This record gives sequence, structure tokens and C-alpha cells, in this order.
Amino acid sequence: MKIYILIIAIVFLILNNLKAQLVGLPVCKKNPTYIEKTKIDPKNFLITTSDRFHKGLIFINNDSTSLTKKNPYFYQQPTWKKFGYLGGFTINEKAEIFVIPVPTINTLENPKKDQNTILKTNAITGEMKPYIVLPSNKLPVKGNSFGLLGIYYDCTSKILYVTTVYNSNRKEEKGVIYAIDTKLKVPVIIDSIINTDAFGISVIKIKNSNILIYGSARNSNVMGVVLDSLGKFTNKKRMALSIENIGPRGDDKCRKFKVTDKGELIVYGVEFNWNLTAPTDRQETEYYFKWDANISNFKLIKIENPHASIGF
Repeated sequence: MKIYILIIAIVFLILNNLKAQLVGLPVCKKNPTYIEKTKIDPKNFLITTSDRFHKGLIFINNDSTSLTKKNPYFYQQPTWKKFGYLGGFTINEKAEIFVIPVPTINTLENPKKDQNTILKTNAITGEMKPYIVLPSNKLPVKGNSFGLLGIYYDCTSKILYVTTVYNSNRKEEKGVIYAIDTKLKVPVIIDSIINTDAFGISVIKIKNSNILIYGSARNSNVMGVVLDSLGKFTNKKRMALSIENIGPRGDDKCRKFKVTDKGELIVYGVEFNWNLTAPTDRQETEYYFKWDANISNFKLIKIENPHASIGF
């Protein structure tokens, strides 16, 4: 009888621990129709917005031959370079790409007035058009060339999450995190977190709860906000982790997140001090964290050597 009870207790602990593990949300991206008319390998290609020689969005084959050539084959729909330099992007279940503009070196190609406009490609033709213009001050803020910084699409709720610092300056934190419902023909802002300057953004799952995590654009902290069943923000907010005083620089900002198959959270840290920098000059470091169910917190497990960033 005692052995039977002990076995039940062990099974219960194992199941309870499994529920507490960190997992990433399902990836819903698929290949767009127009890729079939190109020389891009539909099973092995990269999407990038930070190629040194091509402004905007491009597709490139992900093989050693292409990547080592000085002039590898790439595909770029004509409208993909129409909106200046681009940054983060995310893909939905229709193979539409949501992408944000980000100024590089100067604002000649990216006027401040356009920095709060989310762009989207057509899944059939590839044509890129403005998707939604987010609310902002009419006049540009001095000392801040940036607007949108982070973007993430949740294919389970079909909600697009974005971060913007358009209205902020060095002294005032006026940024906003938006939740945008994409299910209708016209996108609808369903929720927001105001007075928050956020950089990278993602949604993870812990203990059956969906949690929006975002890196601060002002310090090295990562915050977490529990989402409700509709994908809106709750008042359950806490600091998830920090990369302050670690890594090669000690003050990296978190520009992107990724959950591995091993349940590790990779935080991609870069230097960000509100000034324009060429992508090739931006060094990126990968910080690996593991969720510890015993203390309900993240633990740093390793830091990968810095390398050239692939853009915002």
C-alpha cells in the first residue's frame, strides 16, 4: 500500500512539473504562392531585412553555395524596397508577412512620420502595402528617430502584438504595446499597455498560461504579462528576467526571443542607445535561460559568443 501511494505521489510530481515547463506557441507560417515562380528553394530559404546590399525584404536560398557567394541569387518583389529599410517581421497562417520599418544610419529612407506604420505582403502576389497606422503625435519627437521596434504574431488567437516608441524621448517614456486583432478585413486595436518603451516581444506558455514577454528599450529587463483567453493584457505583470551586468557589454537590450525544443528561452541582446547604427556594426549576444519550476523563475544557463546581428 505504501509503495502504491509512493508511486502515485511520484507520478503526480512529474506531471505537475511537466505542466510548469516553458513551451513556445505553435508556428503557423507557410510558404507564399508566389515563391513557386522564383528560383528560391521553397524547402530551404531565409527571409531577411538586413542584407548589406539590398534595402528592404528579400528571400535567399539557405545553402552554403548561396550564402558564400558575393552575389547570391535572391528574390525581391518590387514593392519590398519601396518603404525604406525594414526591421522585424512575422508570418501568419496565410503566408502574409507583417513587417515594420526601422531607420538605419539616417532617416533619409525612413521618415519619422512613417515609423508607426505596419506593412503587410499579399500571400498571392507578394505586393507590400501599409496595413495599419498606429496612433501617434502629429509632430515628430526630437532626439528619437524610432517608432515601431518589435512585432510578434500569435497564430492561435490571430492577434498581432507590436511595440512602438514613436512618442518617446530620452527623458519621457511614452511608448505603447498594442494588441491588434487581424481576423477581420480591417485590423482592430483591442488592447494596449501605455507609457511603456518596449523592444523585442513574444508570447510563451508556462503552466497553461499564455504570457507576453517584452524587453525594455530603456534597460536590460524583460517583463511578463499574462494574457487572457482573448489575447488581451491582464493586470498580472512581473519582471521575468534581466541581462543587466552580464554578457560582453553588460547593458544589452532584448531585441528578440526564441523558445527551443529543449524548453530553453533564447534572449537575443544587442546594444541600443536610441541612436542610428548600421546593422553590420551591431553585435548580438545570445543569452540562454531555463524555466525553473521549483522557484517559478528563469535561470541563466549559458551565453553564446557575440556575433554580427541580423537586424531588428
